[in-house]
Amino acid sequence: MRYLNFKLILGLCSLLLSISIRAQDSTSVEVNSTRFHELSFDGFEALVTPSIEFNYEYLLDKEQSIGTYMYKNLNNEINNNYQEEFSLGLFYRNYLYSHQPTMSHTGIFIEAFSQFSLGERFRFINLTESEKIGNWSNFGLGLMTGYKWLTQYNILIQINIGGGLFTFNTKKTPDSFFRGGLLLGYRF
Repeated sequence: MRYLNFKLILGLCSLLLSISIRAQDSTSVEVNSTRFHELSFDGFEALVTPSIEFNYEYLLDKEQSIGTYMYKNLNNEINNNYQEEFSLGLFYRNYLYSHQPTMSHTGIFIEAFSQFSLGERFRFINLTESEKIGNWSNFGLGLMTGYKWLTQYNILIQINIGGGLFTFNTKKTPDSFFRGGLLLGYRF
């Protein structure tokens, strides 16, 4: 009889433990199952410099995403020896902490990215004149950090800053690059 009571108590404890574990899982942050895509535009860069940047992000799970971005420089003014004209990149992002615990993919994030860039090389003759001496292209790897806010209407605001190093042909291309901005977008 004691052996049967022990089995019954052990079985009930196991059942209660599994129910409580399941209850904890269901109260965690839930990903909206119909919205996995984000499209954003760097509004700050468009206002400060005549250039555009578009980002696409695909949400993998509660804390991770992958995406791509495209940058196009529309500035005709030459302000340095290496003028970047176009960039295309891929990124992996991990979200670390959020002040919006009921929304996934918001808050502080870190990102690792790769970037392929094209540009032109210039030589300055004097302070106001320069001449084009060639084109350049290179592939780079970098890291970035930032913060993302999301409204209840799925409008997002994101601020980020980072940079990286180019990997090939550094005598004819810049050694490093900067990436950052203030992005506005929509989750769909």
